[in-house]
Amino acid sequence: MLAKQLGNIYTGSLYNGLLSLLCDPAIDLAGKSILMFSYGSGCAASMFVLRVTAGYRRIQALSDFKPRLASRVRISAQEYDEWMTLREQSFGRANLTPKAGIEHLEQGTYYLTHIDEKYVRYYAIKGASGSALAEGSRSPSLPQASSQAAKRLEVLDRQFSERSAVTGLAVQK
Repeated sequence: MLAKQLGNIYTGSLYNGLLSLLCDPAIDLAGKSILMFSYGSGCAASMFVLRVTAGYRRIQALSDFKPRLASRVRISAQEYDEWMTLREQSFGRANLTPKAGIEHLEQGTYYLTHIDEKYVRYYAIKGASGSALAEGSRSPSLPQASSQAAKRLEVLDRQFSERSAVTGLAVQK
């Protein structure tokens, strides 16, 4: 489901596939096991088993990926090529300020503001208050969770800090 929308995201493909499986309403995974296997282009691989518990359907509600995918911005192939050319010309440069706007970014998203003469990268957070954060910082901090995205992250953080049964998945040893 997601792979058709996102394409190959390399390392993330394993978890992309997991989310697609967990969010498929036609499949009941409660009580089942899922074998996860991933390998890189080198000599490393990972394999583990997830046991799906009854509460896993909460992940469907929290993922919210369908509206987020629907809100993507479409651009033409020519505009994409122009952006990629600009990125190629900017790669590895110091004293750089990106030319792209941030209007398409969600509140709470980190973005690059500039790279100084020593190649130090400065970031800001969309929607953050305070001049230091608006201009960019070497280590910006997230503002209070007022945006929908920040609230989603807080919910996920709480879930992963609690027992794994709350999320509906448990790593089997």
